[in-house]
Amino acid sequence: MSRSKFHQFIQVPLSAVAILSLALAMSSHAMANVYKWVDEEGNIHYGDKPPAKVESAHSVLNERGLEVDSINRAKTDEEVAAELAEAEAIREQQLEEQRARHRDNILLETFTTERDLLLTRDDRLQAIDGAILLSEKRINSWSEKLGVLEKRIANYEKDNVETPARLIEERELVLRQIDSSETYMLQKMEERERTADQFEQDLARYRELKDDS
Repeated sequence: MSRSKFHQFIQVPLSAVAILSLALAMSSHAMANVYKWVDEEGNIHYGDKPPAKVESAHSVLNERGLEVDSINRAKTDEEVAAELAEAEAIREQQLEEQRARHRDNILLETFTTERDLLLTRDDRLQAIDGAILLSEKRINSWSEKLGVLEKRIANYEKDNVETPARLIEERELVLRQIDSSETYMLQKMEERERTADQFEQDLARYRELKDDS
């Protein structure tokens, strides 16, 4: 080999040498695939086996050096959790939109006019008000009975006479009835507030739907 030709040979770029080496490796392994990946420092690697770290993304090259597959790196626990949370948020949003459409359909199918909705609201609130009023009357009645019992028990205690067990039991029964009635009345008052708020929202939405139509 002449000096000039040798000089030309050593001037071949290292990248060309790497490609030549890769081609030779491919020819020796006929149909074997070659794996290509980039390490954490940005260096490119080739090999007949995938990278040892599953976390590393890599490509699969055929015998002609063409990419035939691409394997993404394994996701971290944080990335998996974030994807699941995002999917759940999207699913919940879709469900809420579906529920909203369902409520809209019910409003339009149930109430022909705004007046129908208002009449239904008034009927519902009046029924709740009736239950509240009835509970209040029961509480007053039980309270009066409790007052009578308390006086009778007080007379026994004043005379240093043992109070009959039946009076003590009756008083406990009345106290439980009062407590139960007060709890029921409170629940009905909360129900009335929720019902009024819901009808207020329904009325506003009904007006929007009618305006759009």
